[in-house]
Amino acid sequence: MQITDAAIAAANTGFTPAGIVAIVLGILTIAVGVPGALYYYKNNPKMSLDYWVSSVPLVSQDVTRDDVEITAGGVTVPDPVFTEITVYSNSRADIESDFFDSQQPLTLTVTYKGTVILDPVVGEIAVATAATLDKTVYTISPQLIKKKSKSVITFISSGPVEVARKSSLKNIPFEEVPGKKSSRAAQRANVDETVSYLRRFYMLGALGLVMVYMMVLLQLFEFVGLPFRY
Repeated sequence: MQITDAAIAAANTGFTPAGIVAIVLGILTIAVGVPGALYYYKNNPKMSLDYWVSSVPLVSQDVTRDDVEITAGGVTVPDPVFTEITVYSNSRADIESDFFDSQQPLTLTVTYKGTVILDPVVGEIAVATAATLDKTVYTISPQLIKKKSKSVITFISSGPVEVARKSSLKNIPFEEVPGKKSSRAAQRANVDETVSYLRRFYMLGALGLVMVYMMVLLQLFEFVGLPFRY
């Protein structure tokens, strides 16, 4: 009877040829799954541009307009509301200017009724301002937007305002998230393609670990002579 190398290995280690094959397959599965997940994570970074709006009335509802007069910049503002709009790059990589479709800009259009007093935009993202009697358009032209960078837009208006967005980014969301610094909630709510692929790689690696663990355990049972068969 011919004795194969696999049989000799099994006799020396206590593992059957099938067990050795299963362990090798498990190790190969881990070797593919974990590096694959790391490679995909590095080369497919999540990118999005978020903004959120925070508005605070400067006069309590219990106070009548005749009791208090608000003046800002030499201009009297009835029913004043302070509004802050934060634009935040919620990305693991920089957003290049090439991601702007046909080199068209992004815009945030703020509409209002009555008086508005604008403050300069502060931050790393360049934002241009163009105001008319009933609206102000904030424009983000094609540019390099660094990861985790932000800009803050502030103004005082007479009464509440409405904010509308227009996006030209290719395959990168430009969306409002509810509440200050709520980009984490937006990530949890939007399970994107990157997360889906990462999960597949991680599941592949986990399957490999389970295969190795189970085969080692079963082989140990057989090696010590316990009445366990598979």
